[in-house]
Amino acid sequence: MCSWSNCRRRYEKPVELVGWKISTASTNYRVQAQFRALAGLGDQMGQAFLREWPTMKPLLDAANHAILGHGFEQVKAERVQQLYDVVLKLSGVSEMSLPKFPVLNV
Repeated sequence: MCSWSNCRRRYEKPVELVGWKISTASTNYRVQAQFRALAGLGDQMGQAFLREWPTMKPLLDAANHAILGHGFEQVKAERVQQLYDVVLKLSGVSEMSLPKFPVLNV
């Protein structure tokens, strides 16, 4: 697995040489195109992203239409949890290694 900046430096030139267009109008599709390029170059993170894309796309769409995502719709807690689970799976991070925020009892 590589960090975003390392992956970008590593694959930017080969992607240009292949002639793939990385940018599109939608952020979701721009991200998908970038990971598709990584997958095409044999990167494990890119391949994992493409495997999870059918699960992630509706979750990302819901997040984008939510109030914090510049929309006006509420997002159900289960959708947030599903996206959280997919991101943990993709990143390879265990939930135990994440910081715990204090619970305030007011």
